[in-house]
Amino acid sequence: ANALQAVGFLRSEGLPQSRTLERDARRLQEAGQMSYPDFLRTIDQTFTLEETYVARVQQLNAIQLRLAYLLGN
Repeated sequence: ANALQAVGFLRSEGLPQSRTLERDARRLQEAGQMSYPDFLRTIDQTFTLEETYVARVQQLNAIQLRLAYLLGN
């Protein structure tokens, strides 16, 4: 997928799902229904997804800057 599609997907689906997963993991861990190692693995997954989003946004920005440079803008 290209950078624009990846950013769009992550913004519309990936990040909301990640936030829901994080919220649910915190609730379950606080209620004693999730072990701490499982909680940490889940939080790590959400951070990884957020890092991926930031990397794709940076990639998209770099592409836009290069394109503007090439077009003389």
